[in-house]
Amino acid sequence: VMEFLEYDSKENFQRMVDLQDRLKFVYEHYTTEKIDYEDPVRCKELLRSITTEGFAKLLLLDRIPADSKFYDEILFRLVILFYSPDTMHQYLIRQCLTVFFSVFSSAPQEHHLQSIQKIFIRCFRAILEADSEAVAHIDNLQLCSFLLSLTQPTEDSSLFSLRCEIHQQTAIAFAD
Repeated sequence: VMEFLEYDSKENFQRMVDLQDRLKFVYEHYTTEKIDYEDPVRCKELLRSITTEGFAKLLLLDRIPADSKFYDEILFRLVILFYSPDTMHQYLIRQCLTVFFSVFSSAPQEHHLQSIQKIFIRCFRAILEADSEAVAHIDNLQLCSFLLSLTQPTEDSSLFSLRCEIHQQTAIAFAD
């Protein structure tokens, strides 16, 4: 959880600690797999997957305001996590994020598409300036194709003009 959010006050830090405790409780009581605390790698994987799913649901259900400073940051982190080689064999995370991005991009809320546009260039900068080996190994072309597919205009879409506009603005941003 600490990886996803910054804390700017003692109260926010305490809320994040409480959130982590609640996620642990939910995972232990509402999943079929129990956390094996003796295996730190498996424990970390399971907590990471439940945290990822939690943040995906928060974004999808608009429980985090779109104008919050955390909204785009969480979306950015989910994209990087989805393409990170570190999660290649973490199927729960990959499955969750595959479904999340499909539903998130096809939802009728305009701010979903606008957020994808906001993080588009940022994702490429993060890869080019990566200080982590895992992030540096993300394929830019594959990531570009994925992000463009999320905003692909379709005639039956209620947000057709917005999707076209996002593609135009993204092309201009790349040209700059």
